[in-house]
Amino acid sequence: MIGDPRRSASQEGLPRGATLPDGWKVIRLKHLLSSIVAGGTPAVSDDRNWTEDGGFGWVSIGDMTKQPVVRITARRLTEAGLREKNLTVLPPGTLLYSMYASLGKVAVLAIPAATNQAILGLVPNSDAAYQPFLRWCLEDLQRNIGFLARSNTQDNINAEQVANLPIPVPPTAADQRAIADFLDEKTAAIDALIAKKERLIDLIEEKRQAAITRAVTKGLDPDVPMKDSGVEWLGEVPDHWQVTRLKFGLQRIEQGWSPACENRPAAEDEWGVMRAGCVNGSEFNPNDNKALPAGVEPLSEYEIRPGDVLMSRANTRALLGSAAMVGAVRPRLILCDKLYRLTPRKTRLVPEFLVFLLSAWPARYQLERDATGASSSMQNIGQDTVLNLVLPVPSVAEQRQIAGAMQKQNRSYQESKRHLQNSIIRLQEYRQTLISAAVTGQIDIRSRSTRADRVFEEALS
Repeated sequence: MIGDPRRSASQEGLPRGATLPDGWKVIRLKHLLSSIVAGGTPAVSDDRNWTEDGGFGWVSIGDMTKQPVVRITARRLTEAGLREKNLTVLPPGTLLYSMYASLGKVAVLAIPAATNQAILGLVPNSDAAYQPFLRWCLEDLQRNIGFLARSNTQDNINAEQVANLPIPVPPTAADQRAIADFLDEKTAAIDALIAKKERLIDLIEEKRQAAITRAVTKGLDPDVPMKDSGVEWLGEVPDHWQVTRLKFGLQRIEQGWSPACENRPAAEDEWGVMRAGCVNGSEFNPNDNKALPAGVEPLSEYEIRPGDVLMSRANTRALLGSAAMVGAVRPRLILCDKLYRLTPRKTRLVPEFLVFLLSAWPARYQLERDATGASSSMQNIGQDTVLNLVLPVPSVAEQRQIAGAMQKQNRSYQESKRHLQNSIIRLQEYRQTLISAAVTGQIDIRSRSTRADRVFEEALS
């Protein structure tokens, strides 16, 4: 530990039960800064405020959440734009702090820029605080910042609350620098390991998708005679398969209903409306729903049933058209209007096979090609697009055989992904614990070559 004995910090603004080493102080953030600068948004419709070349950077929440160090902004301001809102151009090295949306998110500004009204510019006082140390302190506070938030349409905090955030400060500037250097090194190693595991997940998903596409377009027999499908982008298919439009294999397609719901999952005895994300990853998630308010009469004809094939009709480009089959499901869950329910003709399509068919490349290609929407964050597919998908279809018996083989293989892929995802969660939790321990003096950074590094290596092993 850095210093001893320890003393309680609960009366000084830190979380209850927290302690600091002797010699440390809790100082309000505003006393460690040269200035706190609010931002704003000039009239978006006035072209005089904006430019594509030159001008000044203008940081939005999207800019700072995509990159820990902001070197480029999506939009740039002119002098007129700055004047309209009396905006200050912040110097490089300023800490950017999100008051809305990604509450408590911290980034470092690497270019001269102003910000929008959701972001505060925190300019450190170099005589009082080492900027990288202050950044780590603010990142540690993010997990507990919700207690300050007031709920309107979204959680947010104000500039005064940010100014009064409690920051634990060690006795010397050298201690601040040592802690920041320690965290820079160790979190970089953790982040690299997380990135490696995320890449492995991507590779597993690519392999899974390739296996599905191969199975639903070529079958399971590598020696089966092939024929030209007559579709340039589809290529050859087994000689005895048909290439047909999906509408000939469906009994019906339905779009659901989305009344105004409460912002929480429904309890077991309540009606809930499914969200579009309930089919992400080809697995149905019954918990991804919102509670139907008391007094709103449910439309029971949209109730989800076991065996339903659900498909996302509105989502990001990557998730658009995601499909899953409903297994065992509790009653009182309703199809939302961002989902389609596909009812196959039993003599033409097996539901389990249909799910794999929709997730394979031929269907994905057509869905992405024909999707509509001005933004990549929200694309739509109409019923006609779904009904007119051109797909290769074997006999019902062969569909069952393919679906059975792919379900078995899919379980193996999903288990590998879950193992990696759980590992990433543990690393993220350890990263947060490490930051908190370092910025509150729980780790003896001066002895880091011994105990601190041993603890770190054991955690990553």
